[in-house]
Amino acid sequence: MTQWAIVDSGPLVAFLDRREKCHAWVAEQVHHLATPILVCEPVLVETAFLLARSPAAQDSLLGLLENETLKIALIWATIFPKFVPCAKNTATHRCL
Repeated sequence: MTQWAIVDSGPLVAFLDRREKCHAWVAEQVHHLATPILVCEPVLVETAFLLARSPAAQDSLLGLLENETLKIALIWATIFPKFVPCAKNTATHRCL
């Protein structure tokens, strides 16, 4: 079992929407992941947007957050002040 994983919106959409062509494969892979599965805020927003045609899948996404199967691991507002100097001059600033 994988100790931890960071997941992007594509696999989340495929996992939550049975109509997606990769649903079965992603569902099988998820069973090999330890929880919580890590996501960042933009991934959650994009996933919710991509699931707009399926309110039940959107509800499932929220349920995964509520039961802590998914965990927000990166909150942009907390790292942005550290990111700006890093992006401006990576030679003199340590990003995180």
